Amino acid sequence: METLSQKVRATFPGLTVKKSYSHKHETSKLPRFISEYLISKHSDQQGNLSEEGLQKIVNFVSEYYPEHKDKEYLKHQAMQLGSVKVLDEFGVVTDVKHQTHNVIIPVMGLRDVRIKSSILLEHENLLRGGMWGIAKIVWDPEVEPKIPNHPRNLLIDEFVPFQVSRCDLQNFIKKRENFTTDEWLDLMINTIGLNPKMYDRRTKILLLSRLVPLVESNVNLTELGPKGTGKTFLLRNISYYSRIISGGNVSPAVLFYHLVTKTPGLIALKDIIVFDEISKIRFSNPDEVMGKLKDYMESGNYERGRQQVHADASIVLVGNLPTRYGKPREKLIFEVLPEPMRDTAFLDRMHGLIPGWELPRIQRSEIHLCQDFGLVGDYFSEILHRLRSLDFQTFVSTKLNFSEEVELRDEKAITKVTSGLLKLIHPNLSATDKEFQEIVDIAVEFRQTIVDQLHIMDPEFKMKKINYSF
Repeated sequence: METLSQKVRATFPGLTVKKSYSHKHETSKLPRFISEYLISKHSDQQGNLSEEGLQKIVNFVSEYYPEHKDKEYLKHQAMQLGSVKVLDEFGVVTDVKHQTHNVIIPVMGLRDVRIKSSILLEHENLLRGGMWGIAKIVWDPEVEPKIPNHPRNLLIDEFVPFQVSRCDLQNFIKKRENFTTDEWLDLMINTIGLNPKMYDRRTKILLLSRLVPLVESNVNLTELGPKGTGKTFLLRNISYYSRIISGGNVSPAVLFYHLVTKTPGLIALKDIIVFDEISKIRFSNPDEVMGKLKDYMESGNYERGRQQVHADASIVLVGNLPTRYGKPREKLIFEVLPEPMRDTAFLDRMHGLIPGWELPRIQRSEIHLCQDFGLVGDYFSEILHRLRSLDFQTFVSTKLNFSEEVELRDEKAITKVTSGLLKLIHPNLSATDKEFQEIVDIAVEFRQTIVDQLHIMDPEFKMKKINYSF
């Protein structure tokens, strides 16, 4: 019999990678979608990576992916040698007043490096939230106006993106028919780096539900559970369209719009904003942040200063939850949230809560992590992003009928989560009635948890049971 690995490699030629190589210490420094790009480039036709290939990757990372402490040395190199090459996530801000483009290079601590217009024409995503790649930065002391030893003397002369060069969404969707649902679930679990043999069918779907905010616009989810289940690791490494905010202080300028630099915040730039270590998150202006978040989560719009912005970023809250015997220790789950987020009006805008307490800890790499073939990270990241453009909500809403006590927010939440899971598991809409119900039941369960928690927090939110038919 043909193994799943053989079928995957035959169906997606040139777009698979042996995931066990991603676990090696030598490649773990990089985000997964970058390391797998390099691994796939240095693997042979059978997908095997030799010691020589691994060493080439190690040398490449060492040479071009410096640490932040090296930023002054990199500037010095550019000035003294005339150029320097770095691997980083590059973003470009357009300065309309001066008719210039300013490149942000985080690893060098710079925000106003110039760039060739031809590069922007070829790689327009640099202007749409940024791109990972390797850039050659040259020193041009003759720039006008002449400012000695100023960042404007630096120019990005060459740029090679480290993102997938070919991504046909319709082709991806068509290839779904080559797999049974169980095979496809295993392929998806392999692709996110876990071992499907360690999980039952329900747990696999729960794991994939973490990706719903990446394939569905404006989805707001919470995942609370014990440490070590890979909550943040997945969202940080699976997509270059995500941004993780880990604890600490968060300002309106970071999230929405910076009034001084006149630059858009993260919500306008990314597909998903993840508040990690949620219990440790603090807001510099809680009233403004929460007010704008509630407005945005409801409508997809927000205002700051004179700026009115429409965005489609999903909001995800991730945190640790004390458990006992595989269940939450306390009846009120949202007690772990920071005080400003224990606002029932805010929580009512959450579309669901993923029961992280059901997901097992990832303990041993040789057992819990994938050792087989899955889709290469940069390709899968782009597929997730492009799935956002598909409208499955209309299909879902025409099939579902809700009971009278179900409110509009409940219906909206269930429709969005169901749509997202369908895109991940049945992107060709091939689900049988039983498979469709399986997904809807999980979406209902996620929202029911929100409904139950709201009732515990405030009796004005009536206790109700979400029922549906189709």
